[in-house]
Amino acid sequence: MTYFPTGIHDLAEWRRRNGIARRDVAVALDVPEQTLARWERGEGLPSRPMTQRLMEMMRLDAAENLALAKLMVTQSRSMCALFDFSGVRLICASMGLVSVWPNFCALTGTSFLNHLTHEAKHLMEDTVFVRDVRQGRLLSVSGVADRHLTLETDPAFRHRWTAMFRAFGRVLVAELTYERAAPEDQVGVMEMVYFDQLHPLT
Repeated sequence: MTYFPTGIHDLAEWRRRNGIARRDVAVALDVPEQTLARWERGEGLPSRPMTQRLMEMMRLDAAENLALAKLMVTQSRSMCALFDFSGVRLICASMGLVSVWPNFCALTGTSFLNHLTHEAKHLMEDTVFVRDVRQGRLLSVSGVADRHLTLETDPAFRHRWTAMFRAFGRVLVAELTYERAAPEDQVGVMEMVYFDQLHPLT
C-alpha cells in the first residue's frame, strides 16, 4: 500500500512504506546520504526550497500532475516541450514545436545528454547548476540560441528559450518554451531565477 506523508518528518516512513532507498532520494536531490539521514532523525532541517522539493517528491498527485502537464504541452500551439532533467530525455512536445522541428519531436523518449551543444552543454556540465536545480534552489534559466543539439534534425533558427524546473514525485522535469528571436539578439544564457529571489504575494 502506498503511503503519503503530511510533512518532512514523515520522510523516513514514506521511504519505508513505498520501498524507496535513502540513497535514491539523496541522488535525486543531489545531497549526501548522511544529510538525508540527519533530517530523518530530526537533526536539523532542510532549507525552504529543499523542503518544497521533498514535499513535491512525496506528494500524492505527482503522477496525475505530470500527466496533466504532458496533456497541456502536447495540445499547445506555442513552441514548448517537457524533458526529464536526468538524461535530458524528451518527454513530449507541443503541436507548435512539432510544426517547426518535426524530426526532433519524433525523438520522444530519447536522451540528448550526450548530444548537447553550446550553452545547453555548458549548463549540464556545470555541477553547481545541476545541484541547484536538483535541490530546488534554481527555478528557471533563459537565454538565446540557434540550436541546442549536435544532431541536425531540423533547420536551426535563432530563438529565445526558457527552462522552468518542477518536480513530479521523483521525476524532475524541465519545461522549455521557445519563441523566435531577432538575428541580432546575442546568443547565450541571459537570466537565472533562484527560489530566494521570489517575493511572496501580498
